Amino acid sequence: MIDASLIDPDLTSRGVLVRRGLVLLLLLALAGALLLAYARGTFSDDVTVHAQLDDVGGALVPGSDVKVDGNVVGRVSRIGASDGGVRLD
Repeated sequence: MIDASLIDPDLTSRGVLVRRGLVLLLLLALAGALLLAYARGTFSDDVTVHAQLDDVGGALVPGSDVKVDGNVVGRVSRIGASDGGVRLD
């Protein structure tokens, strides 16, 4: 059993409890906003690039690596027909 005389009344006053509750609500709202931003990809460095080519040859398929100076910088996600050529995403 806790001895009530050991509890500081200043820490349990109505004003202190209200402030604690408001701080908790603010922190929960901030955490929710950060989670939503993360889910929407706000903090992602992903960039979608589209290329319009006359011909891609027979070896390029979805999932193929995209390289710049020999370094893999992405993947082909989709290949589709376009006006007079092929569109890569």
